[in-house]
Amino acid sequence: MDYVIELRQVLHDGVVWLWSHSRKLAVIGGICLIVACQENVDNTHIVVTEVIEFEGEELVITRVLTPTPPPTRVAANSDSTPLPSVVELDASVFDDYAPFDPQLVTDQPTLDLIENLYGGLTNHNPRTNAIESELALNWNVSQDGLTWTFNLRDDVYWVRPRQLSASIFSEDAQFEPVGVDRVRPVTANDVVFAVRRACDPATRMPDVFLLFIIEGCQAVNSLQKATSADLERIGVRALSDTEVSFSLVEPASYFLTMTSMPMMYPLPAEWVQDEELDWLDPEIFVSNGPFVLLNMSEAQKTLVLGEKPVGEPLDLNILQRNPHWSLPVEGNVELVNLYRYETRSEAFDVWQEQFLDITPLPAQQADAFLDPLNPRVLLALRQEAFYLGFNFDSPVFAVPEVRRAFSAAIDRDRLITEVYGREGLAMSHFAPPGVLYTPPIDEVGVGYSPSYAQFQLVESGFGACQLLGEIRYMIGTSDIALQHAETVRDMWVETLGCDPAQIVIEQVQFGTLLANTRRSAGQNRPDIYDLGWASFYPDAHNWYYDVLHCEIDNRPNRPCSATDDLIRQAGVAFSPDERDQLYRRVENDFFSDDGLFPIAPLYVRGDFLLTKPWIDQYTPVTFGGQPYDTIVIDQLIKDVERSQ
Repeated sequence: MDYVIELRQVLHDGVVWLWSHSRKLAVIGGICLIVACQENVDNTHIVVTEVIEFEGEELVITRVLTPTPPPTRVAANSDSTPLPSVVELDASVFDDYAPFDPQLVTDQPTLDLIENLYGGLTNHNPRTNAIESELALNWNVSQDGLTWTFNLRDDVYWVRPRQLSASIFSEDAQFEPVGVDRVRPVTANDVVFAVRRACDPATRMPDVFLLFIIEGCQAVNSLQKATSADLERIGVRALSDTEVSFSLVEPASYFLTMTSMPMMYPLPAEWVQDEELDWLDPEIFVSNGPFVLLNMSEAQKTLVLGEKPVGEPLDLNILQRNPHWSLPVEGNVELVNLYRYETRSEAFDVWQEQFLDITPLPAQQADAFLDPLNPRVLLALRQEAFYLGFNFDSPVFAVPEVRRAFSAAIDRDRLITEVYGREGLAMSHFAPPGVLYTPPIDEVGVGYSPSYAQFQLVESGFGACQLLGEIRYMIGTSDIALQHAETVRDMWVETLGCDPAQIVIEQVQFGTLLANTRRSAGQNRPDIYDLGWASFYPDAHNWYYDVLHCEIDNRPNRPCSATDDLIRQAGVAFSPDERDQLYRRVENDFFSDDGLFPIAPLYVRGDFLLTKPWIDQYTPVTFGGQPYDTIVIDQLIKDVERSQ
């Protein structure tokens, strides 16, 4: 009698092996019942039956072959835990990196890296445009507004990636995560050291004056050389390993925004102060942010680039997710490949071939992507706003109706299109998007309104533009500044009936422009002038108080009013809702139908970026570095598109 004495299934190398000790016909029949005769069997399976002799018996081996799945990565120290495919961001840069010192950084590429290599007390989230906790769990402010105390996390570490192996890619071209060692926890003393170092005149930190709000910082920075005792008098104290306090010279609600900036990132004193070490040397560099920078040799970079059709970049830097970063993240990017190209056109070609996710739009390609607007094009705005300034000492522009008329007669969209290649956004109030506590771009202000402009000119008492007499319009020396001014002048001619000859455009060096628009310049002051403002920190205080308050810069020489009281009040209000409401009132006071119009807001500049459809979530920053941990990529779609 034929019978089956054993049936076992073994999974090995993607093949199902069915073993049986039996007589030949019985086994074949049994296998037919188990495999070949099943309903709805997957017809991609291939059944191969072999008969061999084993210990004097015939052994029937039936192999069921199935398509081999792609290899999966395996977690470190695990024999069986599969990880999902690596989610990679591929982006372009065009400038070499400066040393990764967060207190000395001035260029955008290095700022982007520092944003991802370091964590601050707080973080400015570009998606929500809000200050969020990062290393600080929470904070409180004393009743007089002079003392800020931050409670820190105890699970954020200084880390260092291990030395890379000869190849950072396995044979199947799947990236194997580089090991990352925890060095020690980040403590309050790291915050204290960083602030003292920033105030120290030996550091020569750009824009150190921003920290003069901290008690003792200005006095120390004014010294030729600061001693340890001098630095200890600065108003920052470690109350414990996880608690740090700041003493301010005056109440300042905007101080919270400043704690998100690189100049206040914690630093490890034992590395920075070690004179025998270069703490910025990639081989010993430690960081504490959501990503680590892989220390790659030129040979390793060549190896990686040889695996990818990414043109001929000048350099490659790779960021890997920090496995010890304990904070929640919005994005899913595990690996960031930053390719440095010589030109935007070269990067564009690689983007066209699907091997870059994000890259700037070259000027020569603008018409093809903007007419009509391609949905994969984003306008990445900067916090750089430009405006037309009015001289309140001018007998013409001392009249508010004239200021309103000249502002409302400017077609901002046309100006951006004709002069700036559409790389900007029209502004009807002063502070641009991305500045904390400012109203949305389209909710406040008159903007371009020809009928309103004509009505205001009539109401001014002059009646007609040609009755205003000669108007001195002072600008910078560049060709684009002249084109800008001539375009605006033409708008006044078309809308207000001005004589082109009465708008006298004067081109001067930028230093002269700044000097002649100061209140003390007397007869050198023009009637109107072009200037701009860029954020030192992304808070409304840096715009309304530092530029428009009557007791600070006040280039228009505007008399003080109740609006200036609102500006001061907003600078010491600690409720975000209250600050929102106060700054909205300020913008309305200045730029609504009956506003004061100390200036005429014009536009905020930007850059067009090209993205791919597999980018599910990406918000370009308007200030600071780009956080890669907020980006979401659909890696499956990306892989499919690249395989076409």
